[in-house]
Amino acid sequence: MPVLPGAQSESDPLRIVLVKHARDAWPDDACVERQWRALGYPARPDLARAHAESDRFIELLRSLGADVRLVRNEDAPGQSAIRNPQSAIGLDSLYVRDAAVACEQGVVLCRMGKPARHAEPAALERALAAEHVPVHGHITGDGRIEGGDVVWLGPRTLAVGRKRGAAPLELLGLITLYDPPREDSRQIIADMQNYGVEVKMVTGDNLAIAREMNIQIWLPVFPGVLGYAYALYGRVTEGLTLLDEAVSQAERRMRIGRGLWLSFLSEAYLLAGRPADAVAVAQRGLEGTRQRHERGDEARNLRALAEATAQTDPPDFAMADRLFREAAALANELGMRPLAGHCHAGLAKLCRRTRKRMESDEHFRTAAAMFHGMGMTYWLGKLEASMKEVE
Repeated sequence: MPVLPGAQSESDPLRIVLVKHARDAWPDDACVERQWRALGYPARPDLARAHAESDRFIELLRSLGADVRLVRNEDAPGQSAIRNPQSAIGLDSLYVRDAAVACEQGVVLCRMGKPARHAEPAALERALAAEHVPVHGHITGDGRIEGGDVVWLGPRTLAVGRKRGAAPLELLGLITLYDPPREDSRQIIADMQNYGVEVKMVTGDNLAIAREMNIQIWLPVFPGVLGYAYALYGRVTEGLTLLDEAVSQAERRMRIGRGLWLSFLSEAYLLAGRPADAVAVAQRGLEGTRQRHERGDEARNLRALAEATAQTDPPDFAMADRLFREAAALANELGMRPLAGHCHAGLAKLCRRTRKRMESDEHFRTAAAMFHGMGMTYWLGKLEASMKEVE
């Protein structure tokens, strides 16, 4: 369970706030006079005004229901005080947020940019120990960051900025944190799908996270779909790599979806000029889908096997014709009209190659009408171009 729930938010209501009063950071005029120039302040701070503004700030926080905990240099009777060593006193120690970044697991102590502030994180660590707030980590080595330079945009997204001199704060980028799924998520999803429940996963708008979550706990949707798209648009080598990944993920984690990716992989092999591999993959897909009674993916692999068989050396036109017709019949039975259209397109090209012109024209008209009716203009254009190639 998180130690500090809600800490990774800049918009949730404040519950506990650590504040250092200006009276503790700027105890007297002599302290201000010694430090303000070296710290790069544009003008000498007004001590009395700073003390008054701190009073009003604390009153405002408490009026909003926040439990204000004062980071002090010495205990003050009647107040909830946190001790802070005298050695860490500095004008900039007023900005308590700079010394740490709060997260749900505790705080990450920063490493300050100004040498005069190097003691602040250690002092804050000792102060936080009194409040039983754990330290989740430290910025070490050459790292430099201050809490005021980062903002939680959401519980898993941190914005990081940089400020140089009098220039405005510059946004450096966003850090998206890894939030692993539960170990039993994959099995729960598989059980639900086995009972006929359609599962959809909401992963936000970050593509990399969505892809990784799909690979880990659900279907390998992103590599499979992206690989198929790459293959269709000419990036065949990349497409084959992604489709191999999709098939491998499906075989290792759950069988659902394997038949679909195998049919896509078969098509990609054809586009790569490897019809023998296309035949072998489609045969694997057909065997598995029939064993698992996945009739939709069975139809897809029948059509993929027909396309591959028609392009082997030598081609088996009779077998390809039988497979296309079997795939079309199953597609029509299942209401898979786009697939049925592809089967008619395949038969149109096959019949043209085997000098069955009238039958070819009939299948062409059927496929063209189906593609046009479903708005599949890309495939209609591909069909028209391919028919000219086999004239």
